[in-house]
Amino acid sequence: QTGVVQTRSSRMACLPEGLPVLAGATDSTAAFLASGATRVGDENSTLGSTLVVKRLCSCIIGDRDGRCYSHKLPDNRWLLGAASNVGAAWIREDFPEIEFTKGSNENVWHLPTDNMAYPLTGIGERFPFRVPSATSFCTPPAENRQEEFAANLQGLAFAERLGYEIISDITGISS
Repeated sequence: QTGVVQTRSSRMACLPEGLPVLAGATDSTAAFLASGATRVGDENSTLGSTLVVKRLCSCIIGDRDGRCYSHKLPDNRWLLGAASNVGAAWIREDFPEIEFTKGSNENVWHLPTDNMAYPLTGIGERFPFRVPSATSFCTPPAENRQEEFAANLQGLAFAERLGYEIISDITGISS
């Protein structure tokens, strides 16, 4: 569907008012479409400052807990998705000293870890659970920065896995 940039959006996005808009998508929706996923049940993770998980469905599916949302796609398909406040923003914010270069993987040698971490950069979580007061944690406290980093990586992976389990429960489609 086509349209034009409206006055308010023009000011917010620094785009000319009246500019034609032919299509649009969030970064995670564009990533899903670019992944080549085409079959009902196909899924995709997009990791940016947040973590987004999506699954292609044949119909709109509601989430009584309000954690997930749906995007209408062509051919009467729907893209069920959810965004977690856990993502990769914590890396730059909490570990600015870490430089990512080829071969710089000393932190992964601490995996798996017995530490349980949930690496939020702000307050509140919306998926895989909705807790407005949620904060990051690492328990027991890590003994060093490498162990804490590894615990956060592991916590991110656990959040992604839990997200897919929840989407499987909601859709009735196993991953």
